[in-house]
Amino acid sequence: MKRKHNLTVIAITGLTLLLLLAILSAPVSALTINGISIYLQQNGDATINADYDLSIPEYIAVQTNLFGAREKISQKATEVTGKEISVISIDGKSIAAHVKGMSPAAPEMKTPEIFLRGYKAKEVLIQYPDAHQERFGTTGTIPATSHYMLG
Repeated sequence: MKRKHNLTVIAITGLTLLLLLAILSAPVSALTINGISIYLQQNGDATINADYDLSIPEYIAVQTNLFGAREKISQKATEVTGKEISVISIDGKSIAAHVKGMSPAAPEMKTPEIFLRGYKAKEVLIQYPDAHQERFGTTGTIPATSHYMLG
């Protein structure tokens, strides 16, 4: 009887993994990025917050993969960008990350152009340490910006 129970657990686990793979490989067109906020610090580091809405299958996939997600996303983002990125928090509605060296340090600060890879953000805010802000409406590419901070 125990062997039959083990086979049932293995079958259910396998089915669950197949379902997760199907959900994760499905098109993510239902992802809506409501807003991205980039807060620069004097030393050039930045905190980035993104708020988004997910379809029900995507939400389930995110919720079931939250264990270890911060480390996985941090590692992948660091690999892709070449910048040290640490995910601070993540849930089904938002993600916050710290980016080391996103901009040269003050007084002349610059942010790179950021491509959202097929997605569009409804609103983008870039805030410099002196409270100067750059705002952009719906965009799939966040333009490069620069700002000289006075003394």
